[in-house]
Amino acid sequence: MQVISFKTGPVSANTYIVYNPAVMEGVVIDPGGGYKRIKQEAAQAGIALKAQLLTHGHFDHCGASAMLQKDGIPAYIHEKDFDKPMGSGCLAESFGIPFDHFTPDCKVRDVEVLHIASLEIKVLHTPGHTSGSVCYIIEDAIFSGDTLFNMSVGRTDFPEGDFKALNKSIRDKLFALEGDYALYPGHDEFSTLSYERKYNPMVEWE
Repeated sequence: MQVISFKTGPVSANTYIVYNPAVMEGVVIDPGGGYKRIKQEAAQAGIALKAQLLTHGHFDHCGASAMLQKDGIPAYIHEKDFDKPMGSGCLAESFGIPFDHFTPDCKVRDVEVLHIASLEIKVLHTPGHTSGSVCYIIEDAIFSGDTLFNMSVGRTDFPEGDFKALNKSIRDKLFALEGDYALYPGHDEFSTLSYERKYNPMVEWE
């Protein structure tokens, strides 16, 4: 597995292209905007994109999804966030951000394992930022969206936000994983799971 990362969209979300170099096929995680940039990064590396994986349905994580769909790249999202990109739940209107609404193609569920582009992708449902937030685990990497950040956690002041649920998701699902993982969050800097277990000041331990 190889990872290409770059910023996209109006609030500089982290977008990732994750691919299998043996077959040069991959997925794009959280295409927050920058459709041309995403296509350019994939084309320059010679990667055929087979799917777009959304960690949740807010506009800054799926702003390029509608255009990618037109290229035949299906969008995957948790069933509890499925409706967000179709209407006001994406929050674009609340922030005055233009958004091309779309209907996702596929629903993912907790602990489901996807096999796309010769990658094995495990889904962890981690509600708290939204009711349908998920993290995607690919080999030794976690793509955590707006659930867990470097020394922080996702906001819970938006509709469906729940700080207790977010902490439970982090403690009981992410921190409970055995071993260490590279942490690729939806915003800001990269980290590791072991570092966040030890130092993240925002996670409340019961």
